[in-house]
Amino acid sequence: MTNNNRMIRVYTLILAILALIASGLRIGALLEDYDTSAGHFDGKALITAASALMSVLCIAMITYLFFADRSKKLIATFSTPMTYVPTGAVCAALVFFLLEIRKKLPPLKLIGKGTSVTEYLLLTVFVLGILAIAHFILTAAKATRTSSSRAALGLATVLAFALYTSYLYFDKALTINNPNKIIDEMAFLLAALFFLYEIRISISREAWHLYVVIGAIASAICFYSALPAIVMFGVNEQLVSKSLEENVLMLTVAIFIYARLILVSSYKEDKKSDFISTLKDAALDREQIICELEEAARLAQLEEACDEEPIFNEELIDCESTTAPSNAQILQDVEEETQFESTPEEVITADPIIE
Repeated sequence: MTNNNRMIRVYTLILAILALIASGLRIGALLEDYDTSAGHFDGKALITAASALMSVLCIAMITYLFFADRSKKLIATFSTPMTYVPTGAVCAALVFFLLEIRKKLPPLKLIGKGTSVTEYLLLTVFVLGILAIAHFILTAAKATRTSSSRAALGLATVLAFALYTSYLYFDKALTINNPNKIIDEMAFLLAALFFLYEIRISISREAWHLYVVIGAIASAICFYSALPAIVMFGVNEQLVSKSLEENVLMLTVAIFIYARLILVSSYKEDKKSDFISTLKDAALDREQIICELEEAARLAQLEEACDEEPIFNEELIDCESTTAPSNAQILQDVEEETQFESTPEEVITADPIIE
């Protein structure tokens, strides 16, 4: 295990401990101090302590950026139960979440006749949510490291979460400064941001240091948003969010992201990547030399043609006006270039395009 992997495991352990403590404090604040009719907390001690602890957690996770080795390239692995189980949970939660959204939508034949902005947002989220389910199914079914289809469907997940954040903001059921509403908005927005970096893995553009930091903060906020709200509903049968399905979805997303962080801590370093990059550079250099030699040969043929046919008609180029080098100069250039080529034993025999 590398030092980088050990560091990620330490950070994920700190994340789990602080997120659980902060969520416990928020559960106490909701059960003891929250006024559901007014939409605010009567007592400030517990919720202030929970908020302060979450702030400490976020700052602690950001410090990873100062210690992470950004040059390390990891090999992502998807064929593991740590992918299948959380992904299946998110898929199931998404299904119930979309069914709840469908109840809030007007009949399809009435859409467009007095439909509000929030209803249009919900309709868009519903369509994108169906694609998001396909994204998570493909995540579990397709174990390859890169996948353009997974990346494209992942963009639907990003947009679905981002637009649902907008829906929560414009919805009038909860006041705009309701603390629970703000936490829910942060959870969906950070989840959308995390899946942007998840998409980067599918297109071989990983940014592991940002992936870990954003994933840690997103997982903590989603967990902090969802679990206390679910407990509040189970104990007092009172909703503090837009819907229970929304809370369950965020809880499964938090578990999915945390599982991803644990997987990153066990990824192996891609030691072949530097060697492959070297081979690619050498192949490109060789290809450039070949192109230069071919260009020199073409110019030589052009000069020979000019020598054999010095008189041209008006539609052809006057050879005397061209600046093509002489045969002797071309031969000298070719000899100089071939001196820089490797010996037959050193010539790279692999295909210039290395996958």
